[in-house]
Amino acid sequence: MLLGHPVLFKSLCYVDGRWIHSDSAATVAVQNPADQEVIGHVPMLDRAQIEAAVAPHSERMNHGAGCRKNVAAQSCCAGMN
Repeated sequence: MLLGHPVLFKSLCYVDGRWIHSDSAATVAVQNPADQEVIGHVPMLDRAQIEAAVAPHSERMNHGAGCRKNVAAQSCCAGMN
């Protein structure tokens, strides 16, 4: 199978379980680091698309961090009683 095979190489961004295009149709060249040859293009998502992709995961991470802090604090305080 060659790199250009559609199963291996997609010109889309994988966001929240879906392959999406950029709303603006802008793209960024992907280069082979060994020889700088352009091997494809991927969508350049706009700010709103990036924020929509990151926001749900950012909220989960912040919530999880707070829970870990509370559990650690409870464990620490339990030993003081």
